Amino acid sequence: MTLIKDRRQAIFLIFLFFSAFSIRIIYLSEFHHKNPLFDIIPSAFDHSNFDKGAINFSKGDLLARSSNNSYAPLYKYFLGIIYLLFGRSFDVIYLIQFSMGSLSAILIYLIAKEHFGFRAGVIAFTGFAFYSPQIIYEGIILRAAFISFFGVLSFYLLSRLKFSLSTANLIISALALSLFIQGRPNVILCLPFVFVFLHKNIRFLKPEERIRYWLTFTVTLLLSFIPLLVQCYLVHDKFVFFDASGPHTFISGNIISYSGVGFDQAIVENYRRKNILGYLSNIDFLFHHILNDFSGFIKLYLRKLYYFFNDFEAPTNISIYLYRKLSAILPLLLGHFSLYSSLGLMGLLLAIKNKKQTFLLYSYIFSLSVSVIIFLNESRYRIPVVPYFIIFSSYTIHLTISWISQKKFKNTIIAVSIAITLFTVFLEPKANVVDRIRAEDYNNMATAWKEKGNLEKAVSYLDKAIATDPFFSFSYFNKGQYFLKKQDWENAIFYFEKAFFFNKGHIESKNKLMIALFGLGDQYLKKEKYKNAIGIYSKIQMLDSQNIDALLNMGVCYAYMGEESEAKKLFESILKIDPDHSAAKTNLGLL
Repeated sequence: MTLIKDRRQAIFLIFLFFSAFSIRIIYLSEFHHKNPLFDIIPSAFDHSNFDKGAINFSKGDLLARSSNNSYAPLYKYFLGIIYLLFGRSFDVIYLIQFSMGSLSAILIYLIAKEHFGFRAGVIAFTGFAFYSPQIIYEGIILRAAFISFFGVLSFYLLSRLKFSLSTANLIISALALSLFIQGRPNVILCLPFVFVFLHKNIRFLKPEERIRYWLTFTVTLLLSFIPLLVQCYLVHDKFVFFDASGPHTFISGNIISYSGVGFDQAIVENYRRKNILGYLSNIDFLFHHILNDFSGFIKLYLRKLYYFFNDFEAPTNISIYLYRKLSAILPLLLGHFSLYSSLGLMGLLLAIKNKKQTFLLYSYIFSLSVSVIIFLNESRYRIPVVPYFIIFSSYTIHLTISWISQKKFKNTIIAVSIAITLFTVFLEPKANVVDRIRAEDYNNMATAWKEKGNLEKAVSYLDKAIATDPFFSFSYFNKGQYFLKKQDWENAIFYFEKAFFFNKGHIESKNKLMIALFGLGDQYLKKEKYKNAIGIYSKIQMLDSQNIDALLNMGVCYAYMGEESEAKKLFESILKIDPDHSAAKTNLGLL
């Protein structure tokens, strides 16, 4: 009978796995054909650092170095091993990550079932397996879904210690927890709670057994840290606890002027002008910063809490909303985090009220939430904590169904009313502080289409970028590049002038503008439209007063027009800049 039950359970788990996996395969097919970012990684993306590090590792660089080594290196090694075994195949990467996501869905089913029953397990599985932001991040070369998997795995293995406490199980659970922490070190906030959980489960053993189990767990955990700690020391020439990007994300999320959502580069840049960027110096600065405006700091954290529970998927390198727009399957799936946050908070309160023995579950949802809130509110940072909100959401739904079946309508009405109120409060505000799809998101799509050779699609996205933000200089710059390639000088000049006007510090806009001006000026010169050519070369001289080529061409134009004195002045001015300039000497001789 037990064998039949186990067999049915195994078949059911396989069914669940392929249910989750099949949705991901449908999305993968769409992603491959509709989204150019499937296999194009713009250099501005954080993706590119992981990709370059993985490529270098597969070529023999054991330190897996890339242009930016500030991020924890574990994910680079994960990618590097894939590249080493299968080549740089995005299909393989995404299939492996989708498999990890599908396995996470199974583990979430098992966790919810163990704590709240079979029905809650199925609801939790459904909530995770069909959550569109999770699926999107599983199909991206970023750490979010990778970390989420090891978080769920570590939780599941630790929770099983209650039923099967052994040396082997302690080692396996310690290794899973270690990988979770090494993936993104801020999740180490869960470690004190893990130690409390471990203590609760071994305190009844004999002293020598307790010591042996404690040593097994802690030594395994600490020893497993060593390889990547050594790698970080060799790469950074100092001790780094896996991730060197923490100080700038910490400070950018704790300056009182922070909006409470997204990443504001200007905050970090302003801070670095006057302060050293580092954890100790940041904390010292913040101590005085908080004292100077304590009420402002409280308001900041209220904003951060609001946006943490909010529906808004704050963009970083990518926009969840743009990815959904390019897919037919994603809009049909579950996508409202406010649904999970409202039901999850309800489930958390109900579990506490009903005295559910779920210490580790409370610990993970609390510590992982705090690990996000004290840094930045961004869509990808929130992904590892989503599973625990889903699990508590399943408990809320499970209890509501039970109350309805038991005709406990008072409980049902109260629970539904509170859930609807929270859901409404946490819905994305209409006038958001950050656009759902930013100009830079459209620019990134344009860059990808350009790399794929589809310039017309690239331009269509640049037009969307300009319509979204008419003051974003890089949209004009990129569109200028398109016209420059087509040698449509007038349009290229128009867009490069706009780009340079909105960002005077962008030297490349200025350089490209001069190239386009030369193109048009030379065109006028060949057509003997000398006055038009002089007007164009004069613009170049305004940008670069000592541009010899512009001065020379202007002199030639004046010479052809018979204005020899003007031509002579220009050739002489060239010789003041470069006394050996042969063309200027020759032209003066001819005059």
